[in-house]
Amino acid sequence: MSPDESNSSRASTPPRAVNADPLPTLFAHRGGARGRRENTIRAFEDALRDGATGLETDIRLTADGVPVLSHDRSFRRFRVLKKPIATLPHSLVPPRIPTLDAFYAALGTELPLSVDLKDHEAFHPVLETALHAGGESAIQALLICGQSVEQLGAWRDAEPRVRLVRSADKPPKRIEDARAEFRDLAAVGAVAVNYRARNWTQELIGAAHDVGLKAFAWDANRGSVLTRVVRAGVDAVYADDVPWMVSAATMALRST
Repeated sequence: MSPDESNSSRASTPPRAVNADPLPTLFAHRGGARGRRENTIRAFEDALRDGATGLETDIRLTADGVPVLSHDRSFRRFRVLKKPIATLPHSLVPPRIPTLDAFYAALGTELPLSVDLKDHEAFHPVLETALHAGGESAIQALLICGQSVEQLGAWRDAEPRVRLVRSADKPPKRIEDARAEFRDLAAVGAVAVNYRARNWTQELIGAAHDVGLKAFAWDANRGSVLTRVVRAGVDAVYADDVPWMVSAATMALRST
């Protein structure tokens, strides 16, 4: 068993989430990290068992170009010394930090995977890993998030097949400016815009849909916020507590 595989003590065939349509896609943020070590194979497997229909993670590159799943730039060694992941070869990165390749080996390539690239240089290694793991279907299940229209445009020019998402805290203040931003995103081939859940309104969701963009809502960790955006028609939500997210989203639709 490789070090990455040691992240999981589960059966070799992981569970598959059930399609929850007409629910939005329910993304387990960092594997639904509440109560677990985030961005681990165990957390992702548990998230699927709990009902997540999508998974979200952060990716950094090691010094030798291996994509690994970590939100933090550094990790602690010997409880004191901090080591930046980008300065170390993968062989010196702790086994608790899995590679993207290990993620695919354990969890497959069928489910939506939303990836926040902490290093822009990880774009091509991530695509190469996905293609090697699952071919075209893995690319279609991958959602790569970036913060600017320019960055998304550069990635689109580099790889026309990839699905791109613009992530930000909040939209422009004026709806006219938001509509202009959505048109720019659609022009570079983005498939979705991802704002903090509390900042979505029904009007904004409609404006995104008008130009063919999906509306994703991250940090949907409060019941009132999740209920409101699900009822307003978002296409995906991201939360830390997966059983709660599944229950709250289901109840939000049942009570409409």
